[in-house]
Amino acid sequence: MQYLKLILETNNIKPFEETVEEYVHSILTQGVLGFEIESEDILNLSFLRWEVLISPDSSGLVDENFIQNVCKNLNIKIIASSIVEDNTDYLSQNNHRYSISLGNFVIFNNMEDYSKFYSPAKIPIIINQSTAFGTGEHETTALCLECIENLHNKGYNFNNMLDLGCGSAILAIAMNKLFSGQILAADIDSLAIETACEFVVKNNAEIAMLVSNGFESISMQKFDLITANILLNPLISMKDDFYNYLNDGGYLVLSGFLDSQEKDLRAAFDKQFKFVEIKAKNSWRAIVYTK
Repeated sequence: MQYLKLILETNNIKPFEETVEEYVHSILTQGVLGFEIESEDILNLSFLRWEVLISPDSSGLVDENFIQNVCKNLNIKIIASSIVEDNTDYLSQNNHRYSISLGNFVIFNNMEDYSKFYSPAKIPIIINQSTAFGTGEHETTALCLECIENLHNKGYNFNNMLDLGCGSAILAIAMNKLFSGQILAADIDSLAIETACEFVVKNNAEIAMLVSNGFESISMQKFDLITANILLNPLISMKDDFYNYLNDGGYLVLSGFLDSQEKDLRAAFDKQFKFVEIKAKNSWRAIVYTK
């Protein structure tokens, strides 16, 4: 059996899941048996572009004109279309491929996705799914990226930056894309650092990497921007270190805590730092301070 493979893009202002639901309803009511989007957890991600496999109706045909009309009515652009032979390995080999749009950032899973979906209007970051935390899927990562981009959009530049608890180093790589200064990425997990080094190379970024339990192995210096996407208790336990390592006028971006924990975090940090803004996504929060 042959399938119609489409690469779609939408600038629809509706939430992505509503666009998908409308698309599903439209094609199913016309006798098309179904389709599959090549990603896990599709409804929890915001996609710049997405791939669809459409199975034919009982006659073995897919009405491409009908599909084009559906896309037009839903403000969906067909980037490419092709016929794919029935191959059970096709989906299993590709179900972890994605491109995630987060603000002006687009997180690519691999170079193949990058070459297919790259847009000069976007800021590309290549982060493979791996053992290191930070593929762009989690709310806290998205919130931190939003906070960093907001600082850039306000015209800030930073000379010395730290991504503490860096995981995949996605935040450090984002800093490298936006700012011209030096960047240090540190994590307690040596495996995370090893994996992050691979991503730094893939993104042609210049980032110093360090295994460190908190600030333990970081030489005393002043940073203009510090990001820490960890958990509530470690954040609070290091509040004095954040203060001592942050330059006057520098910015601190913290995440990894829930809405129910916001009060405790602010009780610890508001006395030493000046509150700038807080961002929310589902039950997770990210907060920005300055010194």
